[in-house]
Amino acid sequence: MHLSSLPDSRAAHAPDAPAIRDEAITLTNGDLLERVQQTAEALRAHGIRPGDVVAVFLPNRLELILVLFAAWRL
Repeated sequence: MHLSSLPDSRAAHAPDAPAIRDEAITLTNGDLLERVQQTAEALRAHGIRPGDVVAVFLPNRLELILVLFAAWRL
């Protein structure tokens, strides 16, 4: 299994289970999948396409995980 399919797989098996927690928020597997899909659409709207190189400079927090999964999804 490629890491890009992890949110889909986890949401299919346990959509209400916690996926990510940080100081301010807890996302369930279903929430994570939805946020990854939204982030992928935002990247696509900004012209990011499969095969493009994407550089990410973020601290270790929720947004980093969303961008990585979204970029892999594309």
